[in-house]
Amino acid sequence: MYSPKNARGKRQKTARRRQVPLNREAHLASIRRRRLGILFAAGMLSFFLLIALGGFAYTLVKPLFIEKKEGIENAHLPSLNLAALGIGSPKQPPSIDASLEQSVPFERFAKPETPLEFLQSRIDFTRLGERDWLVGLAKPTSAMIPLRYDFDHATPFSQKLLPLIPEKKDQALSDKLSALVAEYPASFVSHIYVYDPGDDSYAEINGYDDVAAASVIKLPILASFFQKIDQGALNRDSRILYQEYLKASGSGDLQFRDSGDFLSAMDVATHMIQVSDNTSTNLLISALGGSEQVNEQLHRLGLRQTFLRNWLPDLEGSNKISMYEMATLLYNMDRGFLLTPNSRYDALNILRGTHNRRLLVEPLPGEALVAHKTGDIGTALGDSGIVFLPQTLSSNYDSESATLPDPLTRYGDYVIAIQVERPYNDYTAKDIIQRASRIVYDHIESKRSNATTIPDYS
Repeated sequence: MYSPKNARGKRQKTARRRQVPLNREAHLASIRRRRLGILFAAGMLSFFLLIALGGFAYTLVKPLFIEKKEGIENAHLPSLNLAALGIGSPKQPPSIDASLEQSVPFERFAKPETPLEFLQSRIDFTRLGERDWLVGLAKPTSAMIPLRYDFDHATPFSQKLLPLIPEKKDQALSDKLSALVAEYPASFVSHIYVYDPGDDSYAEINGYDDVAAASVIKLPILASFFQKIDQGALNRDSRILYQEYLKASGSGDLQFRDSGDFLSAMDVATHMIQVSDNTSTNLLISALGGSEQVNEQLHRLGLRQTFLRNWLPDLEGSNKISMYEMATLLYNMDRGFLLTPNSRYDALNILRGTHNRRLLVEPLPGEALVAHKTGDIGTALGDSGIVFLPQTLSSNYDSESATLPDPLTRYGDYVIAIQVERPYNDYTAKDIIQRASRIVYDHIESKRSNATTIPDYS
């Protein structure tokens, strides 16, 4: 039986079945909602596609902009080819230069008793060429390895470091340092190397082992910088572009300055050392050709345990050094075997201006001068430097002018490198370094005082 109510019910059922709205306004609103949903989905899809394409394009284009800018070559660490350097992956121990045909991880060697045994374990002397042998001696054979180098005939400004091969071990100093280290828990692992050119002696504790470099890695970077100056590849007035991707957190205030400016190379090097500025370090690494070039240059010098594997700040401790190699590098910088006189003076002048004087320097008399570089990360604390004794400085006293000459015009009295592995941020390590520094200073000063004449370092 027909009725308006039954007819309306049939129309509602038909509308639901056909999905047709009951009125025009509802129909248009439904269409608008569907269109907006489609547009939103399409927009989001386009957005993510653009991000993906942009990231892909960035990886292709970025090297074109950062490899060379205003005549200064740059490189970024992801391109670091450790395999090409023969040192394995970042998680593997370093190996010897492939050119020596004995690419054996250092850890496989028994701990050497003397520096000579250390070098014998790392270098096949029979394979060295004339340019590799740094002294004015005949090319050595396996049975002819000198116990001492002839410093008077060493090649100046060499492309390789003159290895430290002391004549003897200072057993008294070694015993004092061993007794000091034994006072602290085993969680503090001390790495110490001391060389006294006055009597050609050394003392060491774990001095040949590699250790996290912290900011002490800036010391070999400084040496590389002045080598480039001596070679004419850079000069003190070279302009380095401050690029945004080189900005680094941690120590230093250059990170708070806007990028895009050109900075003096000498200012950047000074800032890197004296305030341990991480951004300046990255700028200098970039100016030197990037991490690969720096590692290759250090490798050519003969450094086998010093590696730059990470931009600064290297909080994980992946950059490595050894105390023997830092002492060797400092000795070569001081004695003029590595740098020209002007570069030597500039480098040591920068190092003696290091602001952090709380480690090697603090326990020493105020008259002593130390050209050094500190390093501090959570797991390691250290300091490496060249020490000038006050009595050596006063021996240069000019009575007529009543002034002391610049101490850097003479050679340092000894080199010392200390790095302490520690529980995270435990500043007991500072106490170890300070006490060791004073022990070494007092011991060597006592030897000088008991000597009939002051060694001539000129």
